[in-house]
Amino acid sequence: MPCSTLPVLLEQHFGMKSVSTVHGLALSAWAFAGLSGNQLASFVVSHATDAAHRYSALIPIITVLYAVALASIIAVTLATKGKGANALSSR
Repeated sequence: MPCSTLPVLLEQHFGMKSVSTVHGLALSAWAFAGLSGNQLASFVVSHATDAAHRYSALIPIITVLYAVALASIIAVTLATKGKGANALSSR
């Protein structure tokens, strides 16, 4: 029987009232990444100028995507730093 620990983890971090919303967002993000990531990689590999190093063309793109993700995490953390501490401690 398959089971997931994600709802339990989300409940511990965000509270029971937010589990459905955050779980839906997490599953949507995984679906979007799964669909778009393969298409992006296929596009880059098929349009690479150097046939011998096709997959090397993916490294800068992946680096930029990780940098955007890191910047997003930092921005959300800074934006909710004052609000988040009070919300989490009141659970």
